[in-house]
Amino acid sequence: MYKKLVVGSLETNCYLYFLKDHSCLIIDPGDDAEYIADKITEYNLKPLAIIATHGHFDHILSVDQLKKSFSIPFLISKKDEFLVRSMTQRAKRWLKREVYEQNPKIDNYLENKISLKINEFKIIETPGHTPGGICIYISEEKLLFTGDTIFTDGYVGRTDFSYSNKLDLENSIKLILQLPDETKVLSGHGEETNVKKEKKYHKKY
Repeated sequence: MYKKLVVGSLETNCYLYFLKDHSCLIIDPGDDAEYIADKITEYNLKPLAIIATHGHFDHILSVDQLKKSFSIPFLISKKDEFLVRSMTQRAKRWLKREVYEQNPKIDNYLENKISLKINEFKIIETPGHTPGGICIYISEEKLLFTGDTIFTDGYVGRTDFSYSNKLDLENSIKLILQLPDETKVLSGHGEETNVKKEKKYHKKY
């Protein structure tokens, strides 16, 4: 089970993924830390960790505050560490306003063996939009949190950044489309979709 929270001026989808013991994972908390924390309290959840699908500021802006509020670790791919370290600077440039959030400290890398006592999810490396892009696959529930790798109606993540790679993104989409048709695709912006629907837009795969 999960809840989608739309946060920040870029309307990023932050997800709370519920575990069986009322604990949860916070996925892509892009902004509005107080709102996210209030929802966690409302749903009577105990956060275990924050996981970011990639390092763009609109997916991690409230990480530092949530880490402090709940004393939980932040996990992301090491390949996107350069984006985390420059989060505040990049946010100021894109948002054209002062940003008071702090660059968050990374507690573990998703490439490492992580121990969260969760056997239900798999990290799938999906670079392209950023070098360290990942998806989180919950096989038991056929859920896939894709960040900005793939969106509904055939849209995909941007590859016009200096560190992006179009071929890598194409290979990542190919991986996603190999999952079961009924897999629900929960992206970083916009509405949900599923693998079967997206195959219609990406027929070359």
